[in-house]
Amino acid sequence: MRLSVLLTLLGGCSIDASGLGERDAGEDAGTDSGIGTDSGTATDSATATDSGTATDSGAATDGGSAPWWSPTFTRRRLLTFDNGMQDEDLDDFPVLIVLDGTRIDYATARSAGEDIRFVDEDGATELAHEIEEWNESGVSVVWVKVPRIDRRSGVDAIFMYWGDDTAPDTQSPAEVWSNGYEGVWHMETPGNSAGGPGVVVNGSSRTRGVIGDGRSFDGVDDYLDTRYDTDLATFTVSAWTLGRDPPGTGISGPLLREENFQICWDHQTPTYRGGVSLRVSGSWPAAAYGALSTDTWYWLAGTYDGDTLRAYVDDRMTTENAALSGPPDSSPHTATIARHPYRTSPHPFFRGSVDEARIESVARSTAWMHAQYLSMTDAFIDFGPEERL
Repeated sequence: MRLSVLLTLLGGCSIDASGLGERDAGEDAGTDSGIGTDSGTATDSATATDSGTATDSGAATDGGSAPWWSPTFTRRRLLTFDNGMQDEDLDDFPVLIVLDGTRIDYATARSAGEDIRFVDEDGATELAHEIEEWNESGVSVVWVKVPRIDRRSGVDAIFMYWGDDTAPDTQSPAEVWSNGYEGVWHMETPGNSAGGPGVVVNGSSRTRGVIGDGRSFDGVDDYLDTRYDTDLATFTVSAWTLGRDPPGTGISGPLLREENFQICWDHQTPTYRGGVSLRVSGSWPAAAYGALSTDTWYWLAGTYDGDTLRAYVDDRMTTENAALSGPPDSSPHTATIARHPYRTSPHPFFRGSVDEARIESVARSTAWMHAQYLSMTDAFIDFGPEERL
């Protein structure tokens, strides 16, 4: 079941300015999520395949064959992952769980989701989770760290439990993002879910994003200083990005730390415009994203493993550059969102919106990147029927 407009995900298509919801990207979003529609309408007859269609089997049942994790939680659903086309195990993998009234009866859960729990299929191991947004009248967004999703598997699963009206909140965001994540900025609020220093906000406004809300930047003087200043030998950097202007001759983008890494939307040099780059031993290799349109959401990402720089747009690797070797050069600057870390000329500010910006100390594989894209676009999970104790 999709909670969004239909997308051909494996074709590497992008998402228009409305995100995966129905409103304009520039509209002030309030508490509505960027995935799905406010009405929560869905189709129960869809089939789960690696083409990127999540499913929902619909009807509630009593009991269920698997042992019940805790008798104080009166409801659960089995969530099954579609990793059938991936030839790689996914270990400690953060999965996006998108909920609305067709996937959880909000009247049976606590008002802020305090009683939601996720349990491994063994029926005993509680999993770390983070609620990015809880919206009883619409769409809620939750992240869960799954210990392993097997390669070529369409049956690995976890349970989602709820229905205990006295259960405390047990969120642990830092644990969800403990597998090589240095910075995770969901952008609804500018905090770092992976821990670390607080963000310095220099303008920007909350707006419709892809996953929950993002932030809009005016291209004049808005930006965020993440205060992240660690030099990485290998990395994965990414951000959902929507540009209001075509890539041009400024020098800006969604996430930049100059020598150590940078995702550029604009650049005075065409080689670096619309691409990911870094400096190694004084040289500046780059990997291009290809053509980027305005008013369109793209997941822009780059990985570097010490030898090869790779650029990803949505679920596709677009370019790889193996003409380099060694760690990126050190940078004295902190990572910034929507502006160049220190330049004042050419124009250093990005005009557009950014959502779900991340810095990781690990060079993720193509299989990981593909699965993460499917997860972030609500196309990785089959929701089983609600079971009641």
